[in-house]
Amino acid sequence: MTRGTLGLYAVAGVAVAAATAAATQQPMALPLLVGTIVLFVIASRNPNALSSALVLAALPLMRPNVLSESYAILGTAICVAASLIAFTADRGRTRIPRSYTFIVVGMILTTVWLLLSAAIFSRYASVTLILQGFVTTVLTVAAIGVVLADPARRRMVGRGFVWIMLALCTSYAVTVVTWTVLGVGALPLATFPISNVLGAGTLFFPFTPSIGVLNLPNLHLPRFTGLGSEPGWMALHAGLALLLWPRLGRPRWPGQAVLLVGLLGTFSTAGFGAFVVVLILAWFARKPKSGDLFTHFLGFLFKTSALAIAVWVAVAAPVVGLASKQTVNAESLGDRTEAMRLGLAALTEHPFGGAEAGSQAAINLIAALALLGIPYFLLVTGTLFVSRLGHPAKHLTFAPIALIFITLLLSQPAGDATFVFVLTGLAYTLTLPDMHPRLNDAHGTRLAPPFSATSNG
Repeated sequence: MTRGTLGLYAVAGVAVAAATAAATQQPMALPLLVGTIVLFVIASRNPNALSSALVLAALPLMRPNVLSESYAILGTAICVAASLIAFTADRGRTRIPRSYTFIVVGMILTTVWLLLSAAIFSRYASVTLILQGFVTTVLTVAAIGVVLADPARRRMVGRGFVWIMLALCTSYAVTVVTWTVLGVGALPLATFPISNVLGAGTLFFPFTPSIGVLNLPNLHLPRFTGLGSEPGWMALHAGLALLLWPRLGRPRWPGQAVLLVGLLGTFSTAGFGAFVVVLILAWFARKPKSGDLFTHFLGFLFKTSALAIAVWVAVAAPVVGLASKQTVNAESLGDRTEAMRLGLAALTEHPFGGAEAGSQAAINLIAALALLGIPYFLLVTGTLFVSRLGHPAKHLTFAPIALIFITLLLSQPAGDATFVFVLTGLAYTLTLPDMHPRLNDAHGTRLAPPFSATSNG
């Protein structure tokens, strides 16, 4: 082992030490510390596995995830350490995929517009926040791009993400069963701050992050926030795990069912609706195998009907449908609707931003039009979609990118959404030709643990 490699391992050790310090101050960071140490021990003999392990350990710290409010900069430090180790493993010949590079460039251009907008409209107080966001968002995404440059590391990170989602969703299912048997709120383990807006979350047995309770007639269920800083983000993460799993192996129906339980357990109207609609749109976009014109016509009618039913389900489904939210959480829906109205009004009156934005400024891309203007909308949209130009497997990227875009368009803020852009990069890089041997396996492959011997294949 060279001195340079030893030095980079020392950097990784500093990151683990920092996680230890965080755990002494915040009980919620303890699982992160344990996971970091376990992954470090497992992967210590393999630089590729070590860099991938560090990225996975940093996931809860990336905005907008569960511990990002307090530890986003620590997540950036861990990802930079991971990128240095990966760069050393590549012997300085790292080549970040073009589709991922486009995402980083788009994020840089978006930051430039935010700074220009702050100068134009004299929002100088926000410049510091924009620059801080650049470090914790753009630098983090760029560092992870070095790790994802190698197909083996890319596969480890992708599989690790799916395994984390499976573990969290399984824990949520156990918590629901525990509450059914022992009563509402049984077996809380710790509380932790999530954000200034949402307040504190609770970690329930066995390891279920939750915030708030959904009260139904004769039934009380925890709102599952999982890896996200709020349930809507976890709905996106669970949906993406379901969509990315086939790019990494052959999905098993029990695991898919658990992920679906987790998605539903967020009780996120937008998350549920977006996932249902995207599933049907992806099916709609598939080319029919038969060349018969009448068969094509029947298929078109059937798919159109299915799309209409999906939209109806997204609107009318009990508990998670839009109509239900009008009674369960009318205030949240009203604030979001008003913010979107202001955003659309600004299209003609204030196309470059600076308009009255209300209490939910930039809550989604439409609402952000009022404060940040059309350039911001186009830059974020371009960051998500430009990588599809020239991509060798566009059809494999449609569903995950569509789910991310719809979520940001209607439901969640794009600002400082570090992990969302990392997932965008995964959606593109997991479908590149260097991943095709696994993708084209006629017999399918099981989802091996992220650091098993088969992960390097």
